[in-house]
Amino acid sequence: MHTLCGIVLWFIIFTGCVIIAGSTPLMLFDVPSFLIVAGFDLAALLVSGGTGDFARAMKQLFKKDAVLTKDELLGAAAVFGLMNACSIYGGILGFVMGLVLMLASVMNPENIGPYMAVACITVVYGLSLSILIFLPGRSRFIRLATSMQKN
Repeated sequence: MHTLCGIVLWFIIFTGCVIIAGSTPLMLFDVPSFLIVAGFDLAALLVSGGTGDFARAMKQLFKKDAVLTKDELLGAAAVFGLMNACSIYGGILGFVMGLVLMLASVMNPENIGPYMAVACITVVYGLSLSILIFLPGRSRFIRLATSMQKN
């Protein structure tokens, strides 16, 4: 329940700040930027072979009490650590891609702003997934595994 409350609180604060700044939250919705980050995460997950650990971790993330074994918790923590890094790297990759698009169209000034916006929002998506889901999830699974060890 705390996980869901934290995510909802972040969306409320983020949306509120965008509105206070005089914009609309829809301006921050960009499908290609999100797909770059999510695709990078998914590709890393598939390459690492951690899909089973990730599926178990996501089911467990929104529950209060752990029903996973210590090894499953450590596996989930490792996968969430990978996803944490990949979200950040996916955001950076999207930023660089946006810069390349922007520089490629430097002779067409009306494209510079939109391409720069895509570059920046991709970083926001990567950091948001990292900070809201993967870093706290990893910490939670490590904490649960550690508490199982003490018992």
